[in-house]
Amino acid sequence: MNSLLSCHRIFLLVVVLFATFAVEAPRSLSAEETPHDFLAAYLLPEDHPMKPKLDRIFDKAGVIKSRSALKDNGFIVNTRRHPNNVLVAWHKRLKGHLLKIYTDDQPQMVDWQNWVKRINGIEIVRAAIERNGYGSLLKAPKKWMYRLPHIENPEDKQYILVVEDMVVFSDDSNRKCWKNPGWVTNEHLQALFTVIKEEGLIDSLYIDNVPFSVDLRIAFVDTEHTNVWPVKFNNLSPYLSGKSRKFWESLFIENH
Repeated sequence: MNSLLSCHRIFLLVVVLFATFAVEAPRSLSAEETPHDFLAAYLLPEDHPMKPKLDRIFDKAGVIKSRSALKDNGFIVNTRRHPNNVLVAWHKRLKGHLLKIYTDDQPQMVDWQNWVKRINGIEIVRAAIERNGYGSLLKAPKKWMYRLPHIENPEDKQYILVVEDMVVFSDDSNRKCWKNPGWVTNEHLQALFTVIKEEGLIDSLYIDNVPFSVDLRIAFVDTEHTNVWPVKFNNLSPYLSGKSRKFWESLFIENH
């Protein structure tokens, strides 16, 4: 357990260093290490309070076999807009957390590769928020992988993503927040612009990926792509109105 926690701490330190010195690519699996060794730093720690709860929920095979199987096992699942889209699922036993899941009936893939990319991305964002002192305006969840204890077939998915719940508004309410200058302050926009620009966060120009939370902060919830330039800042403009839109456009025009 101590070695696992040490690996986790080392991983977080490396991510911060990547963000600080603008290293473009996170560490990848080397020829000298096994996938098990590489993934240890990304796994939910054994002493995390969610670990025994997840073990109980997934103490049988087939829980993620399909969307229906998830519902049968007590999950509330979001609406999947495309067969390849990740499912977001909530369970009453997992207070304060949600799960991102690819079900077994979705297209075959090496699921851990996607989860590693998302964890690397969110740690880069968390470091940028802290480095710039934007914690009162922006936030980003911690994320970990959880390895399913029962896998029936080699082609079945092996990992799910455990995510801190940012308690964000529904899609409709979030759209209204982004159109309301009372919610979207110039300080919010300046902070958002700086973090997106520094880290090349092309996903974060769509309000579904940066929703408002009930604590008035903007939450980064999907960071699959980082360090991608050029950033098309005008992709956010249609979601804004009035003075907010003018201020946002002035930021990327001035920094062009």
